[in-house]
Amino acid sequence: MGIKLFVYGTLRRGEISFDKLGQVNPLAEQAWTQGTLFETIYDYPALRPGTDWVYGELYEISGVALPIVDEWEGYAGDPETDLYYREQKTIYTDRGQELAWVYFLSDYKVSILKDRIELGDFSVHRYIQRTEGPLFYFAYGSCMDHERFIQADVDHYFQRLIGQGSLEGYSLLFVAKTPAFHASDIVEVGGTVEGKVYEVPREALDYLWEREGVRIQFYRPAIVHVMVNGESLACLTFTVINKSEEGPPSHLYGTEILRGGKACLSEGYLRTLQKKLADQFSLHIEY
Repeated sequence: MGIKLFVYGTLRRGEISFDKLGQVNPLAEQAWTQGTLFETIYDYPALRPGTDWVYGELYEISGVALPIVDEWEGYAGDPETDLYYREQKTIYTDRGQELAWVYFLSDYKVSILKDRIELGDFSVHRYIQRTEGPLFYFAYGSCMDHERFIQADVDHYFQRLIGQGSLEGYSLLFVAKTPAFHASDIVEVGGTVEGKVYEVPREALDYLWEREGVRIQFYRPAIVHVMVNGESLACLTFTVINKSEEGPPSHLYGTEILRGGKACLSEGYLRTLQKKLADQFSLHIEY
C-alpha cells in the first residue's frame, strides 16, 4: 500500500523537484490543508502551522520514495538540526478528506522565512510573478464569451486564442452560488471540461481577479494542466473556494457559456452541456 503525501512547493507537478517522488499515483491536482505558506530566502516555499488555506497536490508514493523525499527535505528525525519535519494532516479534495504526510519548516529554521504567500498557492504565486514566458489562461465558463469582454472594454487582452483546451479529470458543475443564480466551476471528480486557452498579457490579471472575486474569496486562481493542440500546457484558471450543492444558472449565464464556446469547443461537448441545462435546469438555450 502506498503512502499519501501532500506537496505544496517544488515537489509539485511541473516544479524542479517533482521527480524526487518517483512513480506516483495522482490522487488530486486540487488539494488543500491548513497552515501558513511563506517565501524563503532560498526561493522555495515553506509551510508553518496556521489557519490559512494552503493549496497543493495529493499523491500516493511508494515506501521506497519516502526516505528519498525525507533526505531532500532535510528531515532525519532531529528537530534541532532538521530543516523540515513531517506530520500527518487532514487534506481536503473535491472528493472528500484524506490523511496524508505534510512537511513543515522546523521551529529552529524560521530565520529563512520571508513574506507570506497571500494566495496560499506556490504554483500560482510563481506563475504570475515570473517575468519571462507567456501567461496562458483557461476559460471554461462565461469567460469564454467575447461579448462580455467587449462590454467590459477588455477585449484587447483576449485577442490571442491558442485553441480549444481539454481538462481531464474534471466536470463542469454549477456549484458557485451567487445571490441570483449558480455559476460554473471545475470540480475534480472525473470527466472532461472543454474551454478556451488564451495567451494573455499581465495586465489582464487585474480584470480577471476582479471578475472572479478573488479578493472576496469567491473563486481562487489555480494552475491546471490542459491539453491544447496536442500539447499539455500549465494554465491559469479559477475555481470556487466554497462549493455549494449544484443549482440552476440563469438563462443569460447559460447563453454566455454556449455562445462563447461556439466555433471553438467540440460539437459533442456543446450538445452535452446544452442537454444538461435543459434536462437538469429546464433551460432551453440555442447557440
